[in-house]
Amino acid sequence: MSHGAWTLALSVAALPLSSNPATQAQQGAQQPDQRVRACGRIVNVSCDGEKSSVSVLLNVDAPDVLLVHTDAVPDRAVRHLMPGQRVCFAGRLTRKGTEFALALFEADAMSGVQPGKPLSDQLGPGVYSTCDPDVQLPTVVREVQPNYTADAIRAHVQGTVWVEVLVDTNGKVAKAWVLRSLDRRTGLDNEAVVAAKRWRFNPATKGSQAVPMVVTIELSFTLRPPH
Repeated sequence: MSHGAWTLALSVAALPLSSNPATQAQQGAQQPDQRVRACGRIVNVSCDGEKSSVSVLLNVDAPDVLLVHTDAVPDRAVRHLMPGQRVCFAGRLTRKGTEFALALFEADAMSGVQPGKPLSDQLGPGVYSTCDPDVQLPTVVREVQPNYTADAIRAHVQGTVWVEVLVDTNGKVAKAWVLRSLDRRTGLDNEAVVAAKRWRFNPATKGSQAVPMVVTIELSFTLRPPH
């Protein structure tokens, strides 16, 4: 009744049409593909390789979330952003259904960056991110599907929970927490965390040394249609 999907660079995040009208992202939502400006606090920064594009999950000035995605050649300054920092981005707003992402192209598309805490300060020394240079990312050995709760089935809740996990040097999940919630009321967020903690990886490496790394997992809940 559910499935899990591994991801390191998320491609799109929801910015509902009903988001705070104070943000220019919302103002441009009715006319996608135009240049807009959005400000907020960084939730997550992810890459899928040293020369990859960079994805930044931005909590805009509302309860909504916007994904900022650099195109083609990544701006190194974007790669060094940290969760908790406040920043403004300018770029082209794109839409897929009711979901929105902001695509950056210019090197000066980022402004107003406020200081943040390094990942090592938040999770301990020696913890790497997917955007750190000269580090090989962990690979999945075992995926575990999350379970539906009875309340979620009755409420017909479907969607995806984004869970961030700390993969230790043995490939086990040392910590897991919800990065983007689906539904706290029916217990699906908790079930996603429970499943994520059971995933196993080949650990990240720097040179020949295994190192701990924080990565992001998408765990999806999909109800089967009645027969």
